[in-house]
Amino acid sequence: KEECCRHVFLLEKLEEFWGEAEPLAAAHHAEVEGEMAMKRPFAPDLAAIKQMIDLGMMIAVCARTAGGELVGYCSWTIMMDPESMGCKVAHMGPWFHRPGSGVSARAVMKFSLDALRARGCQAVFFHHRLLGRGAELGRFFSALGASEVQRTFYLELEGQG
Repeated sequence: KEECCRHVFLLEKLEEFWGEAEPLAAAHHAEVEGEMAMKRPFAPDLAAIKQMIDLGMMIAVCARTAGGELVGYCSWTIMMDPESMGCKVAHMGPWFHRPGSGVSARAVMKFSLDALRARGCQAVFFHHRLLGRGAELGRFFSALGASEVQRTFYLELEGQG
């Protein structure tokens, strides 16, 4: 648990905050998915997420007001890098804060990176979507010292699902 400005940052398990997070997650999905929402509808697999959390493969950083209201979250998937023996990495998942909440991006990242270091992670992979408020996050990640190393493309496989 860490306090910064008007917010408290802490790690929480999904089952502890999903009821509060679902409206934020739905808003995030609507903001960043655009036309892809028809192909990737908002339908989180809560059982799979819980299993990943229980296995230590996922963490969620929550941002709360001093009064306890959830105003944002950032999730991370933790795994061994199959291309580099012995290297544990984290991949950034959804990161969303209610517009106007005043949550500090730097404070969220500091708390996240400290939590990931404590879990033995040696590197993180940041990402940002092309739509929504996060479309320009590349500059923020660069300012943290990150380098752009890949681009991600989505291809829906016909006849699957």
